Amino acid sequence: MASELRVNTLKDAAGANSVAMEYVAGGSAKAFASINNDGTFAQNKTFNVSSSTDTDTGKVTNSFTSSMSDADYCCTSNNNTGQWAFRDRDSTRSASTSQFEQAAYEGAFIDANQLDAVIFGDLA
Repeated sequence: MASELRVNTLKDAAGANSVAMEYVAGGSAKAFASINNDGTFAQNKTFNVSSSTDTDTGKVTNSFTSSMSDADYCCTSNNNTGQWAFRDRDSTRSASTSQFEQAAYEGAFIDANQLDAVIFGDLA
């Protein structure tokens, strides 16, 4: 049997440090992926990402298990090379996928051995 818990505010065990539920639901990551994109392509860890695809050198597309409500979500990314990692500026953003790019400082696309991507927004 499914149950439902309705609260307005969460507090720590001491009754201090409260946070309103709108920030918990609205401010939490809705998807993330940690991907090995150098050598053997693989997902290291994911949340709400059904698959990750190596679409080209330095480009990875993540498909969401549960789609976002629309394409107006926020995303951030990072790689362990200390160089550029960002949402693909050439692809059309969709509610069900997001593509990320990795590039060296001089602008050439690279496959870093770890790409981390995080998505914030509203689920459908």
